[in-house]
Amino acid sequence: MKPIAQSLVRIAPAAALVLLAPSIATAHPGHQVGLVAGLTHPLLGIDHLLAILAVGIWAAQLEPRARSAVPATFVLLMVAGAAIGMGRPASAAVELGVVSSVMALGLLIALAIRPAPVVAVLMTALFAVLHGYAHGTELPLTASGLTFLAGMSFTTVLLQLLGGVVAGFTSRPQHHLYRWSGAGVAAAGLLLLVL
Repeated sequence: MKPIAQSLVRIAPAAALVLLAPSIATAHPGHQVGLVAGLTHPLLGIDHLLAILAVGIWAAQLEPRARSAVPATFVLLMVAGAAIGMGRPASAAVELGVVSSVMALGLLIALAIRPAPVVAVLMTALFAVLHGYAHGTELPLTASGLTFLAGMSFTTVLLQLLGGVVAGFTSRPQHHLYRWSGAGVAAAGLLLLVL
């Protein structure tokens, strides 16, 4: 294992606790905008946090061509979805889609479902637009809203990398770590749906 990967593996458990602590304490931070709010926003909504981590874990299970395309698609189309949602009212259907995407990603991981790269990218695109739109409805169409999106994108990339580190503990998609992490994400999605 390369030195950088070894360092990431050593700090992953502590980083996960730090990242999860705010989401346990609060839900979304409100309607704050700007870079700092954008950087922290993905950490404060358990639905978004789980989906982003799951995208990183799932991408690590996929064929090499999809391993970078899936996370990149999620970030880019999340921003596009947010831009579409800015200034629009929140939608119960979109929130249902967000929670359903958490369950779907968990099941994809738990069941080691590895579709063709183009299918994986299309599925990710749908999930990303839903998450982005939900974020966008909370943002004003201003420079501070755009700065928020930049911060949110940066944190999303970091969380996806953390998901990849979790997946890196094993090289086999059928490994129990994948199955349990996926089952946990799916169960959390179901719980969010019920609540």
